[in-house]
Amino acid sequence: MRKTNKRRWLLNAGIAVLAAITAFCLYKTVPEVRSQMKSAEIQNHVTTVIAANKENTSYLFSERSWEALHDENTDFCGYLMFQSGLIKEPVVQSFDNEDYLHKAFDGEYDGAGTVFLDSRTSLDSKNLTMYGHYVYYDSNSRFTPLEKLMDQEGYEDNQSVFLFLEGEVRTYLVSSVLFITEDEAEYYDYSCPDMTEFEYRDWISYVNMKNLVDPVAGKISEKDRLLTLQTCKKWDPSQRMLVICREISRLPY
Repeated sequence: MRKTNKRRWLLNAGIAVLAAITAFCLYKTVPEVRSQMKSAEIQNHVTTVIAANKENTSYLFSERSWEALHDENTDFCGYLMFQSGLIKEPVVQSFDNEDYLHKAFDGEYDGAGTVFLDSRTSLDSKNLTMYGHYVYYDSNSRFTPLEKLMDQEGYEDNQSVFLFLEGEVRTYLVSSVLFITEDEAEYYDYSCPDMTEFEYRDWISYVNMKNLVDPVAGKISEKDRLLTLQTCKKWDPSQRMLVICREISRLPY
């Protein structure tokens, strides 16, 4: 009789532990599933808006597309697109750098946030820095695909980047891919929109030294205007991944 009671107790305890584990998994997973669904919803909507406003130009994006998205969200400032399709994201700029960390383009909650331009930056700044999450549960979301640039082949397949602004498209070439620690980031202050001549020269020297890829498109020089894309390093929150692109043209579209 005692053995039967002990077995029953062990069985009930096992069921309780399993239930607790299941509840914890659901607690962790459900928000991620919701965020993934939200991200997909926004991505599909933005793609639909762009397609609906396509004009007879050589670009996918048009001035009407910009106006339509800006009408929906006045924080919208541009559309970032790799020519390869690796990344296609609306970009916003707000009053600080925390507003869109966990906010979707439509203003609702999204754990993956929205790609945003540094709040200190103007479009005339020499260095534009954009931030996007590394999303563990969605390999195609925000700046997660940037990890494909870490090897030479992935870099060479995804060199060209377009930034569509109001009435203008800027073309960039990826020139540097690197990781930077928190201490290094504090020292160099690489997100500063307009560094001094000395700071800029020092930063470019560091970037070219730390580059993980062979820049077949050419190294960054002191004359270049830059677009810096920042995300987290996978499994290491103490480091950041930077993809630094040099501007090669500005054209109307």
